[in-house]
Amino acid sequence: MTPRAAYVALLIGVASPKNTVSWACGLVSSSPHPESHPLFDLAAILEPDSTQVSRVFREALSSTDPTFAVPSPEAERIARALFRRACTDYLGGRLSPSQICALVYPIEQVFDFPSWLGHLYDACDWRVADPTPSQVPFLAEEVAKLLRALPDDVPDENGS
Repeated sequence: MTPRAAYVALLIGVASPKNTVSWACGLVSSSPHPESHPLFDLAAILEPDSTQVSRVFREALSSTDPTFAVPSPEAERIARALFRRACTDYLGGRLSPSQICALVYPIEQVFDFPSWLGHLYDACDWRVADPTPSQVPFLAEEVAKLLRALPDDVPDENGS
């Protein structure tokens, strides 16, 4: 996954702060000069929290990739690709209803309520705590509809 895709994944909730730091550790540790790697400070975070990881990652990206911005059309294409994969994972039983619905709010906030989320917000408005897919069959219907409607405009599965 590219740094751009990893950053968008963090912002929209596809990747956790802990997973993002682990990803950065992998990149930094494989570098011939880890201490001078642009993501060294990100990899060095011992107790990752969302605010700190987002800030450190944003600073690293702005110094190494100043043309990349979130939101932007490119960041939104990456988010759609990551969301498409999450939808596929949900329909394949690899994500729970709570996990797919947890992506809605961050995507709405970062990308100003994009139309490509369809009616997922409404489909995620249930009253059951941590439902099983069988308790919210309408969610699978909405996710399947979104998958058919989502443009496939991203070059690879990593959202980059």
